[in-house]
Amino acid sequence: MGEKKRRQAADTGSNSGAATALDAQTSEHYVECRNLEQFIAASPGNHEARYRLSALRHRMSQLDRERQRPAQAIFENLGLALESITDAIWIDPTNDAYWMHFAECIKVVGLPRPLSPRARETLARALEHPAVSPQLLITPIVSLLRSHPALAALGPHMASDSVIGDAERPGLLAALAELFQEPLLLRLMHLCIVAEPNLERLIVLARSLSLHAIARQPDAAMPIPIEILAAIAFQCFSTEYLYDEADLERDDHSILLKSIGEKFNAGLEPPLRWLAVSACYRSLGASESAEKIVRLCSGTALAGLARQQISEPSEEARLRDTIPTAAVPSSGISAAVASQYEENPYPRWIKCVPNRASDNFAGLVRHSLPGVRLPDASGESRRILIAGCGTGQHPISSVSSCRDSRIMALDLSLSSLAYARRKTEELGIANIEYLQSDILDLGVLSDRFDLIESIGVLHHLEDPARGWRVLRGLLKPQGLMRIALYSELARTAVVKMREQIAAQGMTPTLADMRRCRAYLRPRLDTLGTPTLNYSPDFYCASGCRDLFFHVMEHRFTLPVVKKLLGELDLEFLGFQLPTVGILDRYRAEFRDDPGATNLDNWHSFETANPWMFQGMYFFWLQARS
Repeated sequence: MGEKKRRQAADTGSNSGAATALDAQTSEHYVECRNLEQFIAASPGNHEARYRLSALRHRMSQLDRERQRPAQAIFENLGLALESITDAIWIDPTNDAYWMHFAECIKVVGLPRPLSPRARETLARALEHPAVSPQLLITPIVSLLRSHPALAALGPHMASDSVIGDAERPGLLAALAELFQEPLLLRLMHLCIVAEPNLERLIVLARSLSLHAIARQPDAAMPIPIEILAAIAFQCFSTEYLYDEADLERDDHSILLKSIGEKFNAGLEPPLRWLAVSACYRSLGASESAEKIVRLCSGTALAGLARQQISEPSEEARLRDTIPTAAVPSSGISAAVASQYEENPYPRWIKCVPNRASDNFAGLVRHSLPGVRLPDASGESRRILIAGCGTGQHPISSVSSCRDSRIMALDLSLSSLAYARRKTEELGIANIEYLQSDILDLGVLSDRFDLIESIGVLHHLEDPARGWRVLRGLLKPQGLMRIALYSELARTAVVKMREQIAAQGMTPTLADMRRCRAYLRPRLDTLGTPTLNYSPDFYCASGCRDLFFHVMEHRFTLPVVKKLLGELDLEFLGFQLPTVGILDRYRAEFRDDPGATNLDNWHSFETANPWMFQGMYFFWLQARS
């Protein structure tokens, strides 16, 4: 038998084994579901049983997806899971785990109009819940627009970038106003970057038509209410004004800015709708009358917008001077990376969801690594280092709840750290200290750490191995590491896109990043990256720059990672995987590795499933000595 046929036979055998294992799990879950349903029928107020039933139904929908069963089967179990967890929430709305699971169940579900009062209230409360990431609710909330009757009037313009004739504008503005009246959508636009191509087109239409109407008839009433204009401006600022702009819009905005300036210079107040529309194109903080705008907007529908675009950036500018600074490079790759993130702090985020797995270090680690031996604390508080914390989402979300720990979070970018510091203070978190520093300069620290996390950072160093060695030297005996690196296999499509972008002569300017998106949109399917159209990184300037124009990026294979771990005397404890289905498939194929820690096996598995680590390799390590 030839090598190709041997591999095909081996693949068939392993796939068959995995399918058999998945079938067995489904059968077991089905039996348990029936038993739980009988129990709930007898004890309808038992919310724990309903939660367990929902978890099983959700797992069955994942197994259906793994087995490539019809969509009807997948969504039937998902619908039952959603129904059960909603029942559990209405019985006990105080349980964070229930809300988190609700978001996981509903994140891929399209919802019909009209929503029932119970469904609407549950979604509204989920949006505000501190344990729920608003990104998980984008699909269900935006899906409410698809069946909206006002969408029919906009159909011909959804795929067109041409300027719409004046005669059509009044009717279209009214249709857009009706479409944006959905309160769940407006709240979502205040809480996160809504990565959805159709919504982007609606926003672009609404702001361009509103701007043109004001530029031509400044005193006319606006068909779109001020609350909607504020939400649109909020979203435009969050995306760093990445949305496409036509020449006519730039001309109209210049007219509007001149009119606003003339009002202020004359001692008059410009209409709030002028400020709201202008904020869709340029930050209100860039205005010479920023302080007057804050006072004018106070107590109005634009108060939150003025806070986002003026007060918060002003506070970050103040906080820059309060952050201690170590030696920061003035040349080389580290300096170039620092410059990139000074100009475009990354990632962009508004609402952060802190880790609620535990409120102490031991609980946090054991939640991720059951049975792991912890480094000796010697009666002292645990020390955690976040090497490359960006805008603070990482330390706030992953480890801030460890009340028995002191966290040092560092980054090259002072702009990123100022944002992180502001958000940390807003949330009342007191156990994170921020430091501006280069990882390569950390060897001078006298501290030693129980846990060091570096997520998506080492691969941006000129010499990742050198940076990793510095971090290893700061680890306590038996200390833990959580590292994330780009996969060479998983980044193949991204590399291809970068090559095409570079061939077009594009650079990381705002204008070229707009060109980049326009160039890539029709090519995403052929490049094998259709999901990029739903990634937050594709909808903000800092994300696009990080993804397509980064000044330095290394990618790794698992054999290279294994070699480095040997040199660093680190033990591989396992991957943090996006779904449990991946681990199930791995164990079904590699039955001799129940701990799933054999990197040679994982390399074979990734080679057969190159999509698996599209985010990054996330893995846990422990110092051997």
